Amino acid sequence: MGEVYLAQDTSELGRTVALKIVPAEVAKDKERLQRFTQEARTVSNLNHPNILTVYEFGQTDSGSFIATEYIDGATLREHLSGRRLKLIDILDLAIQIVAALNAAHEAGVTHRDLKPENVMVRRDTSSKYSTSDSRNWQPLPSAKRLIPRPAPGYLCKLSPAW
Repeated sequence: MGEVYLAQDTSELGRTVALKIVPAEVAKDKERLQRFTQEARTVSNLNHPNILTVYEFGQTDSGSFIATEYIDGATLREHLSGRRLKLIDILDLAIQIVAALNAAHEAGVTHRDLKPENVMVRRDTSSKYSTSDSRNWQPLPSAKRLIPRPAPGYLCKLSPAW
């Protein structure tokens, strides 16, 4: 639900970010906008080295957005494509993924769509759990297009990031 772009934070921080945009026509659907907002709130409350960091959530005239850290790497599927990993490397990635899921579970959150596209592997081979689909992160029951107008504070480039 939405497209992710590589963007530059135009604040004093000047950092590279991933900017997930939900177009205005999608944002008009209250249920979908509510899921997108829930994703932003839920993930922003998780703090773990293997979980994607949310920097900001907001709305503009052209839609809603989530600004997150940019992961310089590939999805787990891309990382595994065409290569054979050593057992130690497989175990290292598995431990990082399980640690992220455990941290989320301890915070009362479960991920309903664990798949290689939701795990980013950085060039240094550390992993980050991301949310490429807002249906993925849910509270536990008990607990190449031009963006019409960039979100405030972000200068968008024209290529998708993830």
